Amino acid sequence: MNETDEMLPGMGEFTTESIENRLRDVENELETVNESYGDAIRQLMAFESAGFEIYGWATGEHGFTLGQLTMTARELRERTDTNSLLKRGLEIRCSFMFGTGYEIETGDKTVSKRIQDIIDDQVNQDIIFSQDALTINEHARYCDGWLGVAYNKITNRFQRIPLWQISEFVTNPENDEQIWYYKRSWTSQIISTAGELTTQENNYWYITDRAVSQGAPIVGSIQGIPVDPKYILVDDHVNRRAGATLGIPDAFTAAPWAISYSNYLRDGTKYLASLAQWAWQIAPKTTRGAANAATRVKTAHSAGNTLISDMDIKSLGTANAIDLTTGRPLAAQVAAALGVDLVVLLSDAGDTVSQGPLINAADPMVKTMLSRQRQNSSYIERCLTLVGVKNGHITWGKMTPDADYREQQTVIAAVGTGLFHPDEIRDRVASLAGIKIKHDKPPKGYMTPNNKNSFTQIDAQYQGQAGPNGTELAAPTPVSGGVPSAGGSTIKTDGTTELTNGQGKASKINVKAAQGTNDLRGTGGRA
Repeated sequence: MNETDEMLPGMGEFTTESIENRLRDVENELETVNESYGDAIRQLMAFESAGFEIYGWATGEHGFTLGQLTMTARELRERTDTNSLLKRGLEIRCSFMFGTGYEIETGDKTVSKRIQDIIDDQVNQDIIFSQDALTINEHARYCDGWLGVAYNKITNRFQRIPLWQISEFVTNPENDEQIWYYKRSWTSQIISTAGELTTQENNYWYITDRAVSQGAPIVGSIQGIPVDPKYILVDDHVNRRAGATLGIPDAFTAAPWAISYSNYLRDGTKYLASLAQWAWQIAPKTTRGAANAATRVKTAHSAGNTLISDMDIKSLGTANAIDLTTGRPLAAQVAAALGVDLVVLLSDAGDTVSQGPLINAADPMVKTMLSRQRQNSSYIERCLTLVGVKNGHITWGKMTPDADYREQQTVIAAVGTGLFHPDEIRDRVASLAGIKIKHDKPPKGYMTPNNKNSFTQIDAQYQGQAGPNGTELAAPTPVSGGVPSAGGSTIKTDGTTELTNGQGKASKINVKAAQGTNDLRGTGGRA
């Protein structure tokens, strides 16, 4: 043995060469561990940043540029089509806003047949006025933060303009929030009479419907590109910052959390599957066996050593190995970003045993959807103005209707106020009661409630009742200076009556109550 060789207590004899070999082995093992650790760190960072990289695109004080918004919208459209939470969030919002439909009111003015035909045109229904059109247009706001529909003044038809076809825009020089012109660039295929297809490049400017009212100059071309006089573009933005030109998509804030939640479930599911195949529990049969196994593990340095023996081996149960419900806070961030309730978003009440969380959250969710519903109303009304409907107004059905009997009680109570005409409430009462209306007017003898006309009606409660002298109250008779009233009382021209009946002044009829033998009134307290 060389002079440099040493004897290590309890480890046997080691030469310098063997120690050097062992050190090289340790270095190799450490390098392998470092590489594995580096991969784990990179995967962890990738997991944490999944989806968040799109936030880097929103730079500058004015929010998105057109190019940044186009890139973001493309990403969000793909995410919405493939991510269940983003897709479900859009469905919830649309079902709340558009589930009950809407009506177009024009006040006292009637819509001509020409205008009605334009509204009923199938193309216009598909683009603006139908239930599907509302959902598709809301999808554009949800993923693009922008909606554009062009109205052709020649054909009287609308068509959607997708965001990726918008290449430039011109704003009010004094207000960046007002866009006057949009440049549309797209390719189209032209078919000849001979059946040949050719690709054509198209570039046109479209003026917006608000440009004229905002003082925009009317021009024939911009930088050599013609302004198409046939079209007027109706644009809409959501979630705009103050002073910003373009908006922010609804799904933008929710997307990173939706991706993280999906990754959490995916990785947790993989881990559970791995446990089912590779996770084993090794249990020593005796305490001494456990101590021996621990010693052997500590002193083993090379492959081929026996580390354990005389032990029981069994696969681990995976039922409760991972609690995937701990990822609900990630889903809660998605719900918060979209303004919907978490229970509704996940279609899962979680660990709750009642509908309390859903009921408590329903009111703010409804208010959020009402705000967006009003924005949809404004957009439809702008489109109606282009087709010739002046002062059109959109009325939506009740977003969260009560049970039928409660609604019927509400309608009947409203009728009782006397503030409504019969033709204003008959349809609603019939709908709630499931009755088909076959007549244009209420039945003969319908009693108008709670207004001055009701005083001319016979009040049946006085028929057959005793008067002050024990005689039956008389039927209504005409009285000079007034109108007939129940029980022969006088209805004055100011609408009051001398007979109480809950509507006029105090009655002059004074019927004393029967007194018993213990009545001491008027006797000075003496019997």
